[in-house]
Amino acid sequence: MNSSSQQNDGFTEVDLGTKNNELMLNDESQKSPSIEVLNVTQSSEVKVGNSVVYHGPVTVQQIHLNGKEEKVTGENASRSIPLIDLQRYSSNKKIAFAISIAILFIMISFILSITLNKNGEDDPQVNLTYVEVYEWHGKTPEPNYTFPLELPATRVIIAHTVTEQCFNLETCSLQMRMIQNLHIGYDFGNIGYNFVIGGDGRVYVGRGWKLQGAHTKGWNKRSIGIAFIGDFTSTIPTKEALKEAKLLLDDGVEKKFLSSNYKLLGHRQVALFASPGDMLYKEIQSWSHWTANVYGES
Repeated sequence: MNSSSQQNDGFTEVDLGTKNNELMLNDESQKSPSIEVLNVTQSSEVKVGNSVVYHGPVTVQQIHLNGKEEKVTGENASRSIPLIDLQRYSSNKKIAFAISIAILFIMISFILSITLNKNGEDDPQVNLTYVEVYEWHGKTPEPNYTFPLELPATRVIIAHTVTEQCFNLETCSLQMRMIQNLHIGYDFGNIGYNFVIGGDGRVYVGRGWKLQGAHTKGWNKRSIGIAFIGDFTSTIPTKEALKEAKLLLDDGVEKKFLSSNYKLLGHRQVALFASPGDMLYKEIQSWSHWTANVYGES
């Protein structure tokens, strides 16, 4: 076993020999040697520190520990192990691990968020928002068709408009103007509904709380007509629209425009129409004030 130690350009260079296939450090003058250049030859396994192991046959020309890069030289340079900064390597591993954990956490949170949005979420948080006639650019109603409503109203009749659905202020306002023009053409003098609910979760004011509507013959004097924009034969209104309708009814009771024990009816229950569509009619049957007893006392 041969070994040597020498100073070379400010670096301590130590050559190691082998004994019984184990590397031996011959410089016993330092209990914790500081090695900056390490030359190992004719070894089948090399272990540096507690974790860096090279399985042979290998030739390690240099392992650089102080952060300064140096060129690998020697006859077997083509088979040499690259220079390694062990401290930097260990630090980079910790940083990479931390980043991986952070990315994994973000991905799990994102997946959970999507899952909750699709399954079993509570009704969305919606504030009651009235869009007045002037805001949806409606026409002024003709005076000869304006009659006061008997308050508090004892019935609420739910209908659908059998038009395209809408999901924002612009398109819902357009639908309101089209419905108003259609109803004026029917000689209603104005839009027939007291209120209309858009898919955007807004209440579009028609005749309001105080005036009779023209939505259900024989029932207009003592009822509030509410229509959902769209055709709900095979689909359901948006959660926002359904929530808004319930808030509207609560507001009517609170302001004494609706009787506290009002009856909720589908349009088909009091007129020869399929309105408010099969799906919406099924939905309102689960609401607290719905009744099959159309003519019973409130």
